[in-house]
Amino acid sequence: MRKLKYTTINPLLDLHYVNRMGIKLNISEAAKIAESKAKTHAEKGRYAKLSGWTETLRFPNRYREFHHTFAEMLFNGFYGNKTNLSFLLESKGIKYWEQPQVHWFWYSSLLKKTGLKDLKSIYEQASPNTKFFIASGDETTNKDVEIEVNDFIEKNKGKQIVIMSIGMGSRSCSVPKLYYSHYCYDGGSKGPMTQQGMRVTTTDLDNLSKIGVIISHSFNPNVDDKLDFDILDANKIPNKGGIQQTIQFAREVFPIYSAGDKGLEYEDYTEFIKGLIDRGSVSKAAVSRIDISGLSKDYILRVSKGIMDSNIKLESLETGKSTKTNKNTQTNKATKKDKTEDNFRQVCKYVYDNSHYIVAAGRSYGINSILESFECFEKDKQFKILKRDIENEYGIKYEDLKKLFVDKIIDIDWCDINSVVKIK
Repeated sequence: MRKLKYTTINPLLDLHYVNRMGIKLNISEAAKIAESKAKTHAEKGRYAKLSGWTETLRFPNRYREFHHTFAEMLFNGFYGNKTNLSFLLESKGIKYWEQPQVHWFWYSSLLKKTGLKDLKSIYEQASPNTKFFIASGDETTNKDVEIEVNDFIEKNKGKQIVIMSIGMGSRSCSVPKLYYSHYCYDGGSKGPMTQQGMRVTTTDLDNLSKIGVIISHSFNPNVDDKLDFDILDANKIPNKGGIQQTIQFAREVFPIYSAGDKGLEYEDYTEFIKGLIDRGSVSKAAVSRIDISGLSKDYILRVSKGIMDSNIKLESLETGKSTKTNKNTQTNKATKKDKTEDNFRQVCKYVYDNSHYIVAAGRSYGINSILESFECFEKDKQFKILKRDIENEYGIKYEDLKKLFVDKIIDIDWCDINSVVKIK
């Protein structure tokens, strides 16, 4: 059995929790600055077109100027207040320089092990006084990464430290001195992303008032949903006060800020809720909570196949990429069975995202309830036409669609807030 050198069993730690906060940083500024610094017309054109992490991680050396600028922003506080981490934190009373300056940077698998080394070289040139540690299979192992990272931090006390990883260390890796976790990628699946963010929650015995900071680096923070799931998962217990109160409580547990010229800005609550809905974060969380254990297999299969004969493009629940079911896809029975539940939830997400159309149609009868809307449709002389239109819009049979709401498979409370935001 390996000796726990830095993490020990201490029942007193159960009395202490690490508070968290999230920051959305707009790094499109780094692309603009890189373009202005580029010498040739070809370089300027390349940097001007940057709109995400994909190309920069696939070809780190090709976008060397961008990564160099990004490192100068984050590690040196260059190029203005919006990307000066110490300034931003100080605006909330957090003195960055008085606490461990240990960061963990997470990248997607688009960046290979050689790319990690390339980035380290670029970062070292941009910030020679910062100490960098690569957590990859070329340098360490999943078994040893925790103790080696902690050793590295211990040997470099008082220094700004950056741990760089594609995924290693995201699970069961306790680093008490880790205060900052950075998402440096587009999209990302909820599970690994949550694990990476939670690395900052290990208690620091030297600072029991530790605040773990999770930073999402996005080219467009307005559509960045990486921190939304932390908000929606912060309160696991159903809140009888409704979804708005649930999210409000979660925001207090895990506040999220946007970076501004004057410091960190707490987003307006109403606008924040609209953003959660527009980005699809609320519906993803809603369908993830659907309990299918009481539903018949025939019903689940029927709804999951509802997209087969429609032109609906569904969004993957994990990656955010558009998916379309193909009738001609040749898969074995086991694979089809594995995809049934996910397809069912994708259809439910589409129905949720577009449930405001049902409410809007119901308003023509003078009501605002989804359930009452169905009652009005069925009493209308033109019901056959309405039924056909609804089935074409949602890609499933009218009766199956109605059951989602009547049996509360889809939580009507979630639909109410969706309708309030989307119906003008």
